[in-house]
Amino acid sequence: MCERPACIISGLRSINPEPHSIVNWRSPVLLIHGDDDRNVPFEQTIDLIEKLRAQNVAFEELIIPDEIHDLLRWSDWIRAYRAATEFFDRRLAAPAEITSENVLRFIAGKICCRYQLSTLTYRVR
Repeated sequence: MCERPACIISGLRSINPEPHSIVNWRSPVLLIHGDDDRNVPFEQTIDLIEKLRAQNVAFEELIIPDEIHDLLRWSDWIRAYRAATEFFDRRLAAPAEITSENVLRFIAGKICCRYQLSTLTYRVR
């Protein structure tokens, strides 16, 4: 573990890149952010949105009110996963069998495995 200030700053830059790193950014972006995030200030998302707009980069955003970085409420996790699957459905040329329903089933399976659940009931709206 590095404890020198220069090393710590370098490490922080790797997770929070300098603004010039998006100069060549062209791919569509989905931004999901809780407005009570204490890890990544909400202002950084606003700043990124402004930079993406200035470069004509397509983006979508999901701002979740009263939510933190790791999303505390189950309903917000579902909302975020649904936004991601719908974003990918719209943005990726995918075979017909890859649908939001199938992705949600896959995610539910991973959650069951992680938390050692035998089943997970969910609804697709």
